Amino acid sequence: MIAWIEKVNGVINSAVWGLPGLILLIGTGILMTVLTKGFQVTRVGHWWKNTIATVFKKDSKSTKTKDKKNISQFQALCAALAATIGTGNIAGVSAAIVTGGPGAVFWMWVAAFFGMMTNFSENVLGIYFRRKNKAGEWSGGAMYYLTDGLGKKRGFGGIAKVLAVLFACFAILASFGIGNMTQINKIVLNMEEAFLPKTHTVHVVGDEAATVYDGTHVLAVLADGTVVKPAQGEKMIAQNGFCAVKQEGKTGYVPAEAITAQTDKKGKETYKISADQSVFVYDDAAYADTMWEPLAVGTQLQSYQYRGDWWKVAQGDRVGYIRRESVALDNGLFGVPYGNWIIGSLLLVLGALIIIGGIKRIAKFAEIVVPFMAVVYVIGALVIFAMNIGQIGAMLAAIFRFAFRPAAFLGGGIGVLIKVTMTQGFKRGVFSNEAGLGSSVMVHSNSDVKEPVKQGMWGIFEVFFDTFVVCTMTAIVVLSTGYIDLSTGAPAAGTNGDTLVSSAFGQVFGGVGSGFVAIAMLFFAFTTVLGWSQYGSKAVEYLFGEKGVKVYKFIFVAMIVFGAVIDGGLAWDLSDTFNGLMMLPNLIGVVALSPLVMKIVKNYVDRRIKGKKVEPMLSYDPKIQQEQVALLEAEGD
Repeated sequence: MIAWIEKVNGVINSAVWGLPGLILLIGTGILMTVLTKGFQVTRVGHWWKNTIATVFKKDSKSTKTKDKKNISQFQALCAALAATIGTGNIAGVSAAIVTGGPGAVFWMWVAAFFGMMTNFSENVLGIYFRRKNKAGEWSGGAMYYLTDGLGKKRGFGGIAKVLAVLFACFAILASFGIGNMTQINKIVLNMEEAFLPKTHTVHVVGDEAATVYDGTHVLAVLADGTVVKPAQGEKMIAQNGFCAVKQEGKTGYVPAEAITAQTDKKGKETYKISADQSVFVYDDAAYADTMWEPLAVGTQLQSYQYRGDWWKVAQGDRVGYIRRESVALDNGLFGVPYGNWIIGSLLLVLGALIIIGGIKRIAKFAEIVVPFMAVVYVIGALVIFAMNIGQIGAMLAAIFRFAFRPAAFLGGGIGVLIKVTMTQGFKRGVFSNEAGLGSSVMVHSNSDVKEPVKQGMWGIFEVFFDTFVVCTMTAIVVLSTGYIDLSTGAPAAGTNGDTLVSSAFGQVFGGVGSGFVAIAMLFFAFTTVLGWSQYGSKAVEYLFGEKGVKVYKFIFVAMIVFGAVIDGGLAWDLSDTFNGLMMLPNLIGVVALSPLVMKIVKNYVDRRIKGKKVEPMLSYDPKIQQEQVALLEAEGD
C-alpha cells in the first residue's frame, strides 16, 4: 500500500512540480506581465514609492491602522514574508546550485521577475473579492475569487466551487506539512548541528547479535524510491553487479539489483532505488557489504545519526551502519533524544501564545522579527561577499554562462539544461517566494488597505525582496566561498546542499558562523510556521466556518512538537505535492479573471497616475464598494 501511495504521489508531484506545471506557472506570470504592460518595470518608481518607501515616512498610513480587527499594509507584507522567507531561502537555494549548477540562479531570477505580476494579480483579486466574517476580520484568498469571480461566469458556477474547495483542502493539508512539521524539523536539525551533542549513546537490543556494515567507504544511504542518475551518459550500465551513479559530485556504486528503470512516453529512461530497505552508495564497489564481527546484545555504541532505516554508529576509530530496530537510545524518550523534545516543546509553547492570538498577534510578531532577521542575514552575506569581492566577475560569468549551457558535471546537452538547471531555478524560486500558489494572498487580504492595486504592489515588493535580495545573498555566499568550481560549475567533493550555507558562514566566521545560520534558520522557519497557520485558518474558515478555526489552531499547534521528533519520510513528499496542487486551481482563477485584473489596474492608473476622475473599482460587492469609497473620501485619499 505504501509503495502504491509513493508511486502515485511521485507521478502527481512530477506533473505539478515538473516541466508542465512550471510552464503553467511561468506562463501565467508572462501573461500578467504582458496584460499589465510590464507594470513591475514601467511603474517601478510608483510601486516602490507606495510600498517600502512609505515605511520611512512619519505617520505613514501603510504602517499604522485604526482597525482593531485587521492589520496594516506593512504588517500584511511582514506576515506574508514570514511565511515565504523560510528554509527555501537558505537550503533551497544552495541545493539548487549543487544540483543544477550556478545557472539555476539566473532561472530563479527569471521566475521571480514574472512571479512579481502573478503575486500582484493574486493580491488584486484577493482584495477585490474579500469580505468580512462575523468577527469583523477580512477574509480573502483564491477560494473566494474562484467562487465569486470565476463562479459568476456563465456555466462555471459548479466547477468554480469544486476548484475553491480543492484549493482550501490542499492548503489545509500543506499547512501541516510544508507549513509546520517540515519547518520545525529543519529547525531541530540545524540546532543539533550547531549547539547539541553530535553523538548519542546507544546499545544493541534484540534476541541475537547484531550485524553492522562497515561505513568507511559509504558515501550515502539512499531511501527506497530515491531517483539516481548514471555517473556518465544517460543510460545506467551494470558492471560486476554494480551501477555507477552520481552522488553529491562524486561517483558512487550501488548494487544493480537495487535499481529499477522506468521508461516514459518518449522512450527516456529514469532510474530509482527499489528495495525493501535503504541502500548504501559506496565510493569503491570492492568494499561493498564489508561487515564488522556481530555485536552482542547490550554493546554500547556512539551514534551520529538517529533517523532513517540505518543508524550511523562508531566504536573506537571505526564507523558503521546498523539497522534502526537493532539499537535503542540510552538518553531519550521513545527513541528520540531529549534535546528534540525540549526544542519541540519550547516552540509549541511559543507558537501557541502567538497563533492562538490570531492575525493581529502574528502580524505584530512578524513586523518585529522579519525585518530584523532579514537585515542581519543580508549583512552577514554582504560581509562574506566583501571578503571575496575578487570573485564577483567569475561569479556573474558562471551564473550567466551556465544558464544557457549545462555545467560539465551534469553531462548531456540542451535537454539536461532544461530538465535540471532551468527546472531547479524555477522550482526553488517558486518554493521560496510562493508566487502562483495563492498562499500569501490570504494574509494580504487582512490588510486595512482600500485599493486592490495598492496591496498588489506590496505583493510585487514581497517577491522582489524574497528572491532578488535574500535568495541572491544566499547565492553569493555559496558561489564566493569556494564550494562551487566557477569554471566548471561543479560542487566540491563532499559538498552537501542542505548544510552548504552553514559551512560557508563557518569558513568565514568559524563556529559563530554556523551558530548564526542555525539561529537564522530558527527565525526563518518558525515565522514560516506562523504565516502558514493563518493560511490554514482561512482555508478552514471557508470550508467549516469560524468555529472550525479554533479546532484547527489547536491541532496545528500540537503538530509542532511532532515535527521535532518524527522522521518525515513520505509525509514530507505528500505535503510537498499538496503545496503544489494549490497552484493549479489558483492559476486557473488568475488566468480566467485576468481581464478583470486589467480593468482594475487601468482604473487605478487612470485615477492615481493620470489624474482622471472615474469611479474607483474597490470591491465586487456593491455594499463593500460603497463603504470603501466613503472611507477613501473621508481620508482625503
